[in-house]
Amino acid sequence: MKVLVLGGGGREHALVWKLRQSPRISQLYCAPGNGGIADEAECLPADLKSLDSITGLATRLQPDLTVVGPELPLTLGVVDEFNRRGWPVFGPTAAAARLESSKSFAKEFLQRHHIPTAPFAICDSIEQVRSATEGGRRLLVGTSYKGRGIPGEAVLDVSDLALVHGNGVTDPAFIGHMVDETRRALGGRAMPIVFNEDDHYDFDRPSNNMVAAISRHASWGYFDAGAGAGGGSAKGDYVEGYQNVPVNWAINTDRKRSFFGLVREVTAS
Repeated sequence: MKVLVLGGGGREHALVWKLRQSPRISQLYCAPGNGGIADEAECLPADLKSLDSITGLATRLQPDLTVVGPELPLTLGVVDEFNRRGWPVFGPTAAAARLESSKSFAKEFLQRHHIPTAPFAICDSIEQVRSATEGGRRLLVGTSYKGRGIPGEAVLDVSDLALVHGNGVTDPAFIGHMVDETRRALGGRAMPIVFNEDDHYDFDRPSNNMVAAISRHASWGYFDAGAGAGGGSAKGDYVEGYQNVPVNWAINTDRKRSFFGLVREVTAS
């Protein structure tokens, strides 16, 4: 049996990892895949933003089954198109995929059908978000940017905290630059600066991203993607890391031990 998996993240790695265990599968492909998935399946190029690219690949491979992981091709209607052509495919149609692609649609669907869900509000402006309350308290508002991105002044004007993204930053000095530039944009206003994610560590070195952030009184968020961290391809090894499933919460690697050792040093605990 020939199987094609569409996607290239941790979710697709998990799918490929499990599919590889089936004795019924003789050929396993993943498009576009990543460095970790390449250990389990043949990775092939494909533009998942283009139905033409996906159908072109499937035409060449003629898989017995295609498994669709990511949200984007599902919302584009790849399952609908495969069904139209009579190609076996596993995944929701574009209409069903709205439950994933549109949080407002999903919440209204759950409410309409009396399915338990957390309280929600659909807001059209940041001012509406700031006016939303839960238990009599206003929710804090901020907007996360992509790696190396710094919030603009218009965003900071209506935010309660400045969210910055450290992914892709290999030089600790640039972390400091991001903090300095965010404070400059704040124009002297006091506001917490939070690195909500960072994939570079070097905890055992005197200079690292975490130290660069907290030395400037910015919060630094640690996540650990296992073997895919530190600027490598987005992959998980299912043993190390806190990012990809199944999560191993143990302090079982040198990186984790270095992180908690640095935390102990910083907090003098």
